[in-house]
Order: sequence, then C-alpha cells, then structure tokens
Amino acid sequence: MKKTGKPAPVSKQAIAKVLLPAPAVAVVPKATASHGASVDERFDAGKALRDKIPRTVQAVWKRPSDRPDPVSVLQASDPGRLPELIPIRYGCVLQSPSVFFRGAAAVMAGDMAATPEVA
Repeated sequence: MKKTGKPAPVSKQAIAKVLLPAPAVAVVPKATASHGASVDERFDAGKALRDKIPRTVQAVWKRPSDRPDPVSVLQASDPGRLPELIPIRYGCVLQSPSVFFRGAAAVMAGDMAATPEVA
C-alpha cells in the first residue's frame, strides 16, 4: 500500500461504532410482562372484586369537604419542572375535562384515594 500522506477513508459504520452508545437491552415493562395468571384467571379475579365493591358504588362520587383546590394541587407539582413548559401544561389542561385529568394525575389520585377499598 502506497502512503500518500492522506488518511485512509473511514466508513460511516466505523464512526457510528465509536460515537454512538451500544443499543440498550430491551426491558419488558412490568405492566406488559407476564402476570403469572391466565387472562381467564385475571377476568375471574376482577369479577370477584366487583362482588365486594360493585360498579354502582364506584359510580357515585361526592366531593369531600376537605378536598384541596385542584389548581393548588397542580401548582404544587410545578417545582422541578422546566419553567418554560409550565404555561404549555396549563394551556393543555384547559382544553377539556378529559385532557385535564390526563395532565393532572395528582388531582385524580387524590380523588381516587377516597373511593372504597377492597379489604
């Protein structure tokens, strides 16, 4: 091989191997991992829970007198967020009740905490 004073060309694949991190190993999220029970077993377990707490009980919700203001709950979650994205978040949750609860999980979690529990 003749030396011409120029470096040998390097392929894009060789550069990518050096510069890019190795692909992450796929991890199956717990929610989609095997449940250890069949679909029928999980279905039956859900029906058994509905015998203890019927859907009709879950359908009625009354606002507790000590319920915090939902806007205050949202504002309490602002620290630690990127300041420039906070107005976008509030703009999104104002669109509809459905979008509000999607973007305000803390409010829904507080409301759900007062619902009947399975003993």
